Amino acid sequence: MTVELNPRWLAYCVSQGRSDAEQRAFDKERMPCGRMFGFISWSNRMIRDAAKSIPEAFIGGGLHDHDAYDDWLWRNVAPYWAA
Repeated sequence: MTVELNPRWLAYCVSQGRSDAEQRAFDKERMPCGRMFGFISWSNRMIRDAAKSIPEAFIGGGLHDHDAYDDWLWRNVAPYWAA
């Protein structure tokens, strides 16, 4: 059985320099009671940064254009991908 991973989760893993399995193990050890805390915090920070860079993707303070955000996100994670 193949499991498809959320592309935003993968962007988080890449930005941390880890594979999916490595990031899960790292977060489990670092945050045993809230394993998704690191991802959620990172994701919220990325959304705040994106709102400044691509305000047209947001309406009323909320993300409206998910494709534009995902493109922006991967462009900003790309430097980590190459490392």
